[in-house]
Amino acid sequence: MEKQPIVLVLDDNKINNFICEKIIEKYSSEISTKSFLLSEEGLTFILTNGTKIKLLILDISMPLYDGWEILTKMKKENIFIPTIILTSSINEEDKLRSQAFPMVVDFQAKPVSYEIFFPLLEKYVPL
Repeated sequence: MEKQPIVLVLDDNKINNFICEKIIEKYSSEISTKSFLLSEEGLTFILTNGTKIKLLILDISMPLYDGWEILTKMKKENIFIPTIILTSSINEEDKLRSQAFPMVVDFQAKPVSYEIFFPLLEKYVPL
């Protein structure tokens, strides 16, 4: 039986995915984490499992589909999963651009930390 709820991590960097998974695991063993390195696999998972996903952690700079394209597709399909953008971008325009997507609840610069993610997990993935 699969654990619930699901937190989806979509980043083309294995190390970032691993760090996010460990933080989520430390927060609670009752959360199932799905990670994808390939944006097209992550998008397919979102489109087929959107109602099961309680939180999306999304990088904006990825090959094939970038985070903006993922968010645009979600918006078009009326999929409103609370989304944290986790990025190496320090560009203020990216932060402003994220405000056009109602599902984006936070915009964080890498690297991720427990101090940042625990309150967000408490808020969006209540156990």
